[in-house]
Parts: sequence; structure tokens; C-alpha cells
Amino acid sequence: GDPMSYRTLVWVPVAVVLLFLGAELAMGPSSQGLALRVEVELAKVLWLAGALAAARVFDAGDYLRRGWLLIATGVVFFLLRDVTQIPAIDAAMPPTLGGIVRGVLVVMGNVAQVSGVWTLARVWNAVGLDDAVRGQRRVLFAAAAALLGVLTGPSIAHDAMTALGGSLEAVPHLASDLGDALSFLLLAALVRTVLALRGGVVFWTWLLFAAGQVAWVLFDGARVLTELFGASSFSSPVVESFRVVGAIYFCAAGLAQRWVVSARFPVDVTSPAT
Repeated sequence: GDPMSYRTLVWVPVAVVLLFLGAELAMGPSSQGLALRVEVELAKVLWLAGALAAARVFDAGDYLRRGWLLIATGVVFFLLRDVTQIPAIDAAMPPTLGGIVRGVLVVMGNVAQVSGVWTLARVWNAVGLDDAVRGQRRVLFAAAAALLGVLTGPSIAHDAMTALGGSLEAVPHLASDLGDALSFLLLAALVRTVLALRGGVVFWTWLLFAAGQVAWVLFDGARVLTELFGASSFSSPVVESFRVVGAIYFCAAGLAQRWVVSARFPVDVTSPAT
């Protein structure tokens, strides 16, 4: 096999984001804002392409196809939300209606995302691979919940209080916080199994997907810090880099899934490590 092809998917997203980050930090404020928006939207389009590529490698009705299609559907909702933020479209809608539409789209996107991750995660139960590591998974799940409380607790509390204060713009942020938290916990429950199968056909897909979810959770926390302390020409590119690298990792996970199933770059199928 050629595991180097999968390792490339691990470092390329970081290299790409660092290049973008360096370029954006050298720009003026007006150019930087446009560059950030283009970068974020391109990353989401790559995320959508990766999810669709993974889904299409499975037959219609396949369980994994359903999971990847749900993830792709979530990205479509996120992109539609971004369309409503285009100045001409935003100006054509009453402010309250615009806020409601964006909130609904983000909530629907996060529901689809969590449903997709849950569908993919259930594969372990279907094939029984998680039985041998159930005890360790519980420990990891508890540790992940504690880490999640540190990383996303402040952002969830901040966005919940802002939303309860009557801000419609806080609703999409709160939905994203909760969706990312649920996806993070679902993935954390699988970490021990994935590590036990390192070198096997499922390792790279889940490793890349988990990396994307960690980056997205870090983005949630960093975003709240900029809201509390103010964004700057330095902080905005840094914060957005977490979101962008997360989206590119999700794309990479979709590519890894497609490569594994199509055996384009096969990895060794080994027995679970002890």
C-alpha cells in the first residue's frame, strides 16, 4: 500500500492554511476582509466536495453513503446562510427576517451534520468493533466531555446569554456551538477504537475527521474571545484559520474514505493493535 498518500492529507491542510494566514496578515484591512471571506467560502466548498466524493463511492442505500450525504446537506445549509450575508441580498430582507432565516439555516445545517456524524459512528456498533474497547472508550468520553467544557463551555454560555437577551444573530452561533459539541463527543467515543485499528482501512478517515472537529471546536472558542475583546487585523485571520483548516480536514476525510473504498491508495488491513 501507500500510506504516505494518506499522511499527505494530514499535513496539507495545515500547510495551505499557514500560507493563507501569512498572506492575510500582510494585507491591509479592506483587502484582508475580502480575502478571509473568499478563503472561508472556498474551504466550505471543498468540505462539500469531499463529503459528496465519499458518498458517491458507496451504492445507493448504503449506510455510509447516507451519513456522508447528511454531512454534505449540512454544508449546503451553511453555504445558503452565507448567501444571505451577501450585502445586496441582506439589504433586500428586513433585519428581523434575515436573522430568522440565517438562524434556521444554521440550525438545520448543524442538525444534518450531527445526524451524519452519528450515522457514521453507528458503523462501529453495526460491525461490533467497539466491544473490545468499551471500557477505554468510556474513560475517553469522560475526558472529552471535560475538555469540551473548557473549550466550548464559555462560548455556549456567552452565546446562550446573548440569544436570551434578544439577539437573533447569536442564535446561529449557539446552534454551531451545540452542534460542534455533540459531534465532538460522538467522535471522542470512537477514538480508542480508531487507535486500536491504526494501519487498518478506517484509521485515516476518522483521524482526519477528528482533526477537523477539534479545529472547529477551537474556532468556536476563539470566536467568542474576539467578540469579548474585539477583533483586529491579527486576530481575525488567526481565528478564521481554525475554521478553514477544520473544513479542509473534513474534505480530506472524505477523500480518504473514497480512496479506501476504491482502493486507489490502499492501506494495510491489519489486526487491531493490542
